[in-house]
Amino acid sequence: MDNMIDVPLHWVWLIEAAAARKGAPPPEDWMTLVLTKSGVCLWLLFACSIVGVAVILMKAVALRGGKILPRSLGEQFLQLAQQRDVQGIGELCQRFEHIPVARVTYAGLEVASSGVDVVEKEMSDTARYELIERTSYLAVLGVLSYVATLVGLLGTVTGMINAFRNIHMQGTTSTEFVAAGVYESLLNTAEGLLIAILFYLAFHFFRARANIIANEFDEYITRFVKALFHIQPAGGGVER
Repeated sequence: MDNMIDVPLHWVWLIEAAAARKGAPPPEDWMTLVLTKSGVCLWLLFACSIVGVAVILMKAVALRGGKILPRSLGEQFLQLAQQRDVQGIGELCQRFEHIPVARVTYAGLEVASSGVDVVEKEMSDTARYELIERTSYLAVLGVLSYVATLVGLLGTVTGMINAFRNIHMQGTTSTEFVAAGVYESLLNTAEGLLIAILFYLAFHFFRARANIIANEFDEYITRFVKALFHIQPAGGGVER
């Protein structure tokens, strides 16, 4: 694998050395090089980047724990449940109906007369729906990480095609005529891998964040049900 990577890098060094010997102008800055030498695949990668960044921003807002299950609000619900203040819980749910934990709590409150199991199931189903809604389009990041890699590989192939086409058209193997193709190959490889790595990390970060929130919801639902029905620990039963 190391040899496969070293060969193109040596080509670049040879090209730069040849250009320097011939009194060529100084090399372009990195950004100019990327924009002018990457070829059409650059714009495909740019489109992937726009979509991916949009998804990242959406998920960064949607998966903020403090906006889904605020600790202070959860504690208020638990205190009211301990006091069996059903009316107070309902009023608090209506006041904070824009917050997922309030909707989850209200879902359980609506079926409170049906017993512990029904309440717990209703709250769990609602919490699951809330998380599904907030993790929608998250799979797009996973797809884009693969697509960016493939587009970068496509750019590598097209760059090498251009390099060999230049050799064929000029009838010489001089490094001057293959420089553009080699640069295009290396730049597309680097761009594709960079975008793929960033989206791959973002995908797993948000998925881990969603799992943490799911665990927090499970803990909250268990505590709320125990408080509302005065379930005693260690099989102490349910106080009716």
